Amino acid sequence: MELLEAEGKMVATQDREKMTDYKNEQNDIAAEAKEKERLSEEHLHKHMSFLRGVSPCLRSRSRLVQFQC
Repeated sequence: MELLEAEGKMVATQDREKMTDYKNEQNDIAAEAKEKERLSEEHLHKHMSFLRGVSPCLRSRSRLVQFQC
């Protein structure tokens, strides 16, 4: 769009509206992805807590599980 305007060419209103729709859709997708990422982190935290309670060999608090038996 900016390139067309820089060359002095007209940009159709329909194209501007479509670009706005794409940006809004992109924002919605990003928000949904962030929520899924948060839920994934929450699930991992719960899983690791349960795993530590069950496995006496687990000695790591990092995401990489290391067994030292």
